Amino acid sequence: MSLVLNDLHKRMLDGGLGEPVRQGMELTVELAKFWGADTLIPVRSVHVVGAGVKTARRAGMKYIRWVADQEAKLRTLCTLNPSATDQTGIDIGLTPETVSQQEEITSSFKRMGAIECHTCTPYLIGNLPRYGEHLAWGESSAVLYANSVLGARTNREGAPSALASALTGLTAGYGMHLKENRRASIHIHIDYPLENVTDFACAGYYLAKHYPDALPVFTGFPENSPAYALKAVCASLGSSGSVSMFHAVGITPEAPTLEAAAGGRRIDSVKMGRKEKEETLQFLGRTNESNDVDCVFIGCPHLDFEEIAGLTEALKGRKVKSDVSLWLFAAHSIWSTCERSGLTKALKDSGALLVSGTCCVSTMLSEIIASRGFKSAATNSAKVAHYIPSTWSLKTHYGTTRDCIEAAVTGKWRV
Repeated sequence: MSLVLNDLHKRMLDGGLGEPVRQGMELTVELAKFWGADTLIPVRSVHVVGAGVKTARRAGMKYIRWVADQEAKLRTLCTLNPSATDQTGIDIGLTPETVSQQEEITSSFKRMGAIECHTCTPYLIGNLPRYGEHLAWGESSAVLYANSVLGARTNREGAPSALASALTGLTAGYGMHLKENRRASIHIHIDYPLENVTDFACAGYYLAKHYPDALPVFTGFPENSPAYALKAVCASLGSSGSVSMFHAVGITPEAPTLEAAAGGRRIDSVKMGRKEKEETLQFLGRTNESNDVDCVFIGCPHLDFEEIAGLTEALKGRKVKSDVSLWLFAAHSIWSTCERSGLTKALKDSGALLVSGTCCVSTMLSEIIASRGFKSAATNSAKVAHYIPSTWSLKTHYGTTRDCIEAAVTGKWRV
């Protein structure tokens, strides 16, 4: 079938609504043709990944500024992925050039009408889609959360296609927008106790590492699994594989049963037990042979209220070691609410650094490593453990939140 365009679509494509909209529409149409889509779907919201210096770079910064200079306005709710800088102005160790470029990118998006939230968890700060709603989101963990936990529908958009959707209010009708593409292709049963966020993340990482193109359905997740644990599954799946969705029986709206998740088809089953979990833990922590730790990163994806409350309790009356830097990442609006609620006092008293608008994956970490002299990191994030050893050559320990807090206080890993 050929792609059907209505009068508004044609007007956009002909340049009747401005050159930026024409370019956005052209890209959206070409994507539709490439994937064999016969329709363009209106989207309620967009989440743009190219909102930071690390992803946009100089060329992206110039293009984003050009779009804003054309006085183009976004046609749908648009939130921004983490930037390179802290939103409150904390000097985290970046060069003046990086700070200036980030200010340019953020300012340009604001002129278009984007929400300056700079978070990888837009669903925590107000961009919360409902079941069945079509979106155009980037950021792999947010895409997985939208599809898998909330039951919305989005592909894994890149920076150009997400901006195109924000300018046109449309996306191509293929991939995760279609019911037939959302059926599970492999079943994985979790056969070990899920006691902390690391246990959940290991399940996602193991599956994507061994079956990177599969659409999994999990059994063994408790139906009352906390949102932050499911967030961790999304991040680990998105880091080690190309999957855009998973099902968890009793949790995913489309998976009340195993049979429903698979669309009535027979699919292969795999069991993941303690042995596979331990192998995953060892693989993610394989880069660091030293027990010394001089930096700890918690909050990738960004922290929610429940996680911050837990960290507050864990750090109450304790001090981060003088030669260790503990970084906690959350959206600025989350930190603001926690400040008003009294949850941040113990964190600040401990010496933790409360960072908003960025994270160690989205910032220019090489500049921070150089300015602060970091050599050995610890994290409870499978995504951080996956990326930073290979991308920035920073040796990294991976473990539970409790492990990371102890490393921040003692400067040692599991002594």
